[in-house]
Amino acid sequence: MKLFARPLARWLVLVGLQMGLMLVSATGFAQTPPLTCPVGSVPSDIRAIGAFTVERPPAYIFCATIPGLYKNETFVTAEATPTSPACNPGAICPVPAGYATTIPNGTNQGALRTRANQLVNIVQAPAGSYAQRDPMGRSTGGTAVVPCPIGYYSAAPGAISCTPAAPGSYVDTVGAKAATPCPAGSYSRAAGATSCIPADAGSFVATAGSYAQTPAAVGFYVPAAGATAQLACPANSTTTTTGQTSCLAKPGFYIANNALNPCPAGSYSATVGATTCTPATRGAYVAMAGSSAQTPASVGSYVPTAGATGQQTCPPNTTNTGTGQTSCVAIKKVCPAGSENLWPDCVASVGMYGEPNMNRPYSSCPKGTWNDQKNKWYVTDCIPASVGYYAAGPGSVGQVKCPTGSTTTKTGADTCVTMPGYFKKDMFNNLQPCPIGSYSNTMGATQCTKASPNFYVDKPASTEQTRCWGNSTSKAGAYNCDAAPYKK
Repeated sequence: MKLFARPLARWLVLVGLQMGLMLVSATGFAQTPPLTCPVGSVPSDIRAIGAFTVERPPAYIFCATIPGLYKNETFVTAEATPTSPACNPGAICPVPAGYATTIPNGTNQGALRTRANQLVNIVQAPAGSYAQRDPMGRSTGGTAVVPCPIGYYSAAPGAISCTPAAPGSYVDTVGAKAATPCPAGSYSRAAGATSCIPADAGSFVATAGSYAQTPAAVGFYVPAAGATAQLACPANSTTTTTGQTSCLAKPGFYIANNALNPCPAGSYSATVGATTCTPATRGAYVAMAGSSAQTPASVGSYVPTAGATGQQTCPPNTTNTGTGQTSCVAIKKVCPAGSENLWPDCVASVGMYGEPNMNRPYSSCPKGTWNDQKNKWYVTDCIPASVGYYAAGPGSVGQVKCPTGSTTTKTGADTCVTMPGYFKKDMFNNLQPCPIGSYSNTMGATQCTKASPNFYVDKPASTEQTRCWGNSTSKAGAYNCDAAPYKK
């Protein structure tokens, strides 16, 4: 039967219109003549049959507003709308900002939802939502109330848009009336955040509502993400830059197996962040644990091995001349003239003899003798110069060979004498060979003898003259002979 209800109703309406009478359709709904609508509205065309409009329920027959306008239906108590001087009860007005058109309570909602221009009432967007603007730009008001999406909120009724969560806050639900500050240990750096970012390891966020994290300062660290505070490095450790997740050993300490330890005595660490310690080198020592440097051995002390915890004093009669020594040397005594230090005592120098401790004072070897060794006690330890050599002395340390043209006649000479064939030219003992025409046949000659008449000398450095042969003759100092006899 329902399949035929609508055709029958339409037929009955047409008949009633022609007769000027109100009829009742087979469906049981009332039929009314068409409305005369005020400015800003039009008759509803829903379920219209000819010039009549069919409504459900029959008690409500109204005109639909033009998009962008609304009628202030004050009698709709279920969806009460605020009154304003701009729109009196029953008037048709533009939809104001922050409001949206709605479906009045009691209307045929199934029919109204088929056409957007049949929304005849408005409601103010509550907190947590906004009035979505008319997409056609026909009014400042909206066509729907829309909840604020995540990341946004509206704090008061009548919003035309939602506010993005400010940096340092977030909104993680739809329809929020306020943003939530990021808790300590997290932050949001941009507007419209839907969640907060945990602070990175090495950084922290101390207060709620922060928009940035803070790197750990030098000397502090943050081992894990989401921290609300930085931690001070333990004693004897530090950091060298900001934003660190762990600390480094200070000089004098080292970290091994995640444990901070002092360098033991005998070793040290000079830099931040050591993982091992350096043994003290030879000539230096480290007396205390936790040292950042080694100490050189002081003058008069020494350190013979590496890794030492202390220095050793030089034995008696020994010392050293500088710091950081690995050994000691004998102390040299200040010895008297003619002697020198031969640890631990003074001894006679070369060219000398004697032993003061035995009542033999240091003395020089006599002229004509020499000595090239230390620590000689007796004069008999001085050696006489050999023949052909001399020791000018006193205190000679060796014998000297006589110059060419001179010699000595016995051992122990302190000077040389001129040999035959030579002569002493001057006071400086410069020796010269006798020139041709002269000779020398004695030791120590200071001049040469000319060849006698009828004799000759034809070679330098001669020790004798030669008689002319046959009847030949020569003058004195000749170096050859004439064939004819010499005449006076």
